[in-house]
Amino acid sequence: MTKRTPYRGIPGRYMPKARARAIHAFQHGMFWAAVGAPLCAAPIAFIMTGSLGVTLAVASAVLALSALVACTVVDLMSMRIPDGISVLPIVAALLWWAAQALGVGLHDGVGYGRMLYSPIAPGIGPGSLVPPLVEPALWWSILMACVGAVLVAIPLVFSLIIGAMGAGDVKFIPPFALYLGWPLAFDLLFLTFLFGGMFAIGMMIVRKACGWYTRRHPGQHPEMERLAGMVHLAYAPAIAVAGVWCLAAKWEGLLV
Repeated sequence: MTKRTPYRGIPGRYMPKARARAIHAFQHGMFWAAVGAPLCAAPIAFIMTGSLGVTLAVASAVLALSALVACTVVDLMSMRIPDGISVLPIVAALLWWAAQALGVGLHDGVGYGRMLYSPIAPGIGPGSLVPPLVEPALWWSILMACVGAVLVAIPLVFSLIIGAMGAGDVKFIPPFALYLGWPLAFDLLFLTFLFGGMFAIGMMIVRKACGWYTRRHPGQHPEMERLAGMVHLAYAPAIAVAGVWCLAAKWEGLLV
């Protein structure tokens, strides 16, 4: 028996084969677009700087951003994140560390996580949720980035078990946290849950409003009926906002 693909997270509705093929083609296209972006940026960076280390750093930054964009667009369209896109932040992390090994003076930003709750805790000051690294050695930075990614994965797996988050989100966030490194990985986790909760509340309001309207005007607005029947929320907007926030902090190292 052929396995059918659920349509937009609605129980009992399944995706037509033609649409499934179109979405798979779109996923492949977004993956190769994300791969191609740093391949286009790297030659330009090398021509402008003549430095292999700077070129790797720029390629790393472009790849991380393009992977985040691809993840967001694909998740919103199909409620899925392909494994290939989840691997791209790991490649970006390797490029970033290679640039550091070549002597490029990259310094990760300290983050902005504490800014969000400083209004209710005066005097806490700016910075990330956890203290930054004290040991500047590259090997220590790589080790702590791996530790941070593992620690970030623990609550995500729990969220997957209870059904609060999809498997694609759980597979994408830890590799992206690996690229961000310590301590920005924890800012990413905190901001993703924060913005995800905000989007979930907004979606609940929209779903209730659409359900109220479609019960009074049945059959007139199919899209509103679809929204009223949505049972799954794409975490892509939350991941995108949190990711851009943390990338802004990390990329301060490119300007030092």
